[in-house]
Amino acid sequence: MRCTGFLVLVGLPETGRKSLFVREHLGSLGNIQRSVSRKLTSASILNMDSAGSYRDGGRRGGGGGPRGSNNRQRGVGGTGSGARAVSTESVISKRTSPPPETDVPKRSKVGDASTPRFADLTNVSASSLRALADDFQYEHMTKVQAETLPSILKGEDVLAKAKTGTGKTLAFLIPAVELLLKQRQVSNDSEDIGCLVLSPTRELAAQIAVEAERLTKFQTHSIRVACFVGGTNIKGDERVLRSNLDILVATPGRLIDHLSNNNAFRARLGKLQILIMDEADRLLDMGFRPDIERIIGYLKASASTRQTLLFSATVPKTVSEIALVSLRKKYVYVDTVGEDEDQTHMHVKQELMVENSSKQFHALERILQNEANRFGRKKYKVMVFFITAPATG
Repeated sequence: MRCTGFLVLVGLPETGRKSLFVREHLGSLGNIQRSVSRKLTSASILNMDSAGSYRDGGRRGGGGGPRGSNNRQRGVGGTGSGARAVSTESVISKRTSPPPETDVPKRSKVGDASTPRFADLTNVSASSLRALADDFQYEHMTKVQAETLPSILKGEDVLAKAKTGTGKTLAFLIPAVELLLKQRQVSNDSEDIGCLVLSPTRELAAQIAVEAERLTKFQTHSIRVACFVGGTNIKGDERVLRSNLDILVATPGRLIDHLSNNNAFRARLGKLQILIMDEADRLLDMGFRPDIERIIGYLKASASTRQTLLFSATVPKTVSEIALVSLRKKYVYVDTVGEDEDQTHMHVKQELMVENSSKQFHALERILQNEANRFGRKKYKVMVFFITAPATG
């Protein structure tokens, strides 16, 4: 159920000045979609539509087309894809088993009748189609999938401008799995890692690994998936690497650790078939550009033969620059957002209240009471952020 709530950020005196940095909060389900540094004074009240859960989500909209691309531009996206638990030792949390199948809500359609059906894809294996129909319960593609899959399945390098939550994970996993299956027809004993997915966060990396395991669950020859992220014991990664591995999902920092210190691991990536950078704008905004450039350097042996995909909610100059050094020259640019579509945060009402520090808490109490009375407590959600931990008491 969608419910109304809002976010309050309270700034306290700091070396004689009252300041705070606001994170813009957008959309439904409490996803915090875009971080924008704004120096404000005292308190900021941000109205939002929320279901109350906090997660640092992806970016929205904006940005022009990149340089050097085959500039094909297309429609706007639909809904996202689900997730279950990954059994890999190196995953950040012990989400070892999914809920019983009877507890999982059935979703018979992911797109709508205006988008193509997965079953009509002639160049996707029967086992993948079965997973999409039986496990994901998806019938139609989202528009993001419909607009990107044809080019990716043909083996073209693609830079796709696509919002978070529009089904882009399957848009790059489906072709990756098909590429690995073709290689299996040539050799089934190779120790080479065929697919590498770079993710900006541990949580997103784990979710991608979950989707990959679900997509490959009906394969005759198992496709092995691993997730390497920071904040976990690197020894667990090393145990995983003792076996063959097909799809590796990783955060840049942890991947650099392995590439820098493990010659055998570097060799296993020497014949990489497909490199995927998900949420490329976030990868670069979070300070990973030096790591990304180093990773691309380590993978130069496969540069002329591998397929490379970049998915990004925005295409600023930094993403275009990475595209130029990582994608082949005649790559395809697919815009599933559109230039005329406003960014989500532009529709969110934001209010700023300036108050002396001695009166901030009284003002906050009045605001909370007024908002609760307006919307009713059953449908009311609020998050309050303070600069210091003692202030929360």
